[in-house]
Amino acid sequence: MKRISAATQISIGLVGLTVTLLLAAQFIGLVWGGAWPSPFGISALGLVCFMALAGFAAYRCYLGRALRPPAAVRTPADQVKLVFDNLTEGVMLLDTQGRIILANEALADMVGTSCADLEGLEVAALPWVDGGCRPAGWAPPWARLLPDGGTRQRDLVDLETASGEIRSLRAQAVALVAADEEPCGVLVCLDDVASAERMNVQIQTTLAELERAVARADRRQELLAEPALASV
Repeated sequence: MKRISAATQISIGLVGLTVTLLLAAQFIGLVWGGAWPSPFGISALGLVCFMALAGFAAYRCYLGRALRPPAAVRTPADQVKLVFDNLTEGVMLLDTQGRIILANEALADMVGTSCADLEGLEVAALPWVDGGCRPAGWAPPWARLLPDGGTRQRDLVDLETASGEIRSLRAQAVALVAADEEPCGVLVCLDDVASAERMNVQIQTTLAELERAVARADRRQELLAEPALASV
């Protein structure tokens, strides 16, 4: 139960004091036969009942709010997971041993599993594809950061999706550093190169259409201007 604040305690005390005084005044009036003033035509007994019922209703409402179960509080890890899940790129958080400690839904959809199944898995266990064209000693961006604790690495990697498709991804790895300047993990973002290329093609197509529209408009203005020039 929540602790009652000082302001609430004072309010409850004032209500209780008011009811007590009204009851005492009513008792004194009954004993001595005096007339109790009735403002607005309300009798003393009616006023006492109204104040008692109002105080009970207010206190009942307060207790209902105070005893209400607290809403679920999201931890910082839950908030980070929510942000990651809203991204369209695959995102994973690795510890210093190369294990996945957090993955978003986009990455889980790529490999055809759940985020919970990815957590705790070695990143090398994901279905990476080596086309045989890598130079000797090549390592993915996150593997380059884990030993020496660099700041940032990027490169292209290939991943086999759940449907068997080989997808080229632009991998960007950023080293995470703790408060004591010690490396504590790596954040990896995997962006689909094909989708980026498709977006670039769409942008180029749109720009070409705009250029053709501008050229047609210029040509139309030239045609309209020719009769005017001929008359001059």
